[in-house]
Amino acid sequence: MHQHERSSNATGGLRVDVYWLSCSSSEEREHVAAAVDALFEAIRGSGTRLWSPYSKAYVRATFKKRIEKASRGELRPRSELKPVSDGRVPLYEIRWSDIDVLERPEEGADEAHRKVSVRLLHGEPAKLGVCIVGIRAHEKFVAGTDGENKRAQDREIEQALAEYLRLEAAGWPVTPRT
Repeated sequence: MHQHERSSNATGGLRVDVYWLSCSSSEEREHVAAAVDALFEAIRGSGTRLWSPYSKAYVRATFKKRIEKASRGELRPRSELKPVSDGRVPLYEIRWSDIDVLERPEEGADEAHRKVSVRLLHGEPAKLGVCIVGIRAHEKFVAGTDGENKRAQDREIEQALAEYLRLEAAGWPVTPRT
């Protein structure tokens, strides 16, 4: 077993402090909102995805609900959360599958409904207590071969790992809650 191989805080049944890395607020609700913003931005699309006020609100609420479930330590391993670290650090992904999106690839083309998967990569630095620190949000790439898809996911994880290691070296510039 690697030194950091352990259950996630988000599955342990305890209250968990949630942080989003780029949020400077001391209020957890602001960190949750920042994470929801990042997740939605990851799937928003560059003009090819169409969002009604209802669908946008529904997807954002879906993200928020799962993050709040994580804050209560109630996520289910594998289906909602998975370890992604190679053992160097406690790095996990909170998972959403089957998020409905509506796309129009080009002007005048027919609209098409698709389901996408979204990931929130987070670390759990012991220095901050029982917590999760959101580092990166991304849409899971599934448009290529199995090898291409795995390489795309590995790149996302490597970027999150590099950011985790940078933050660890900087002493985790997040203000812990008391």
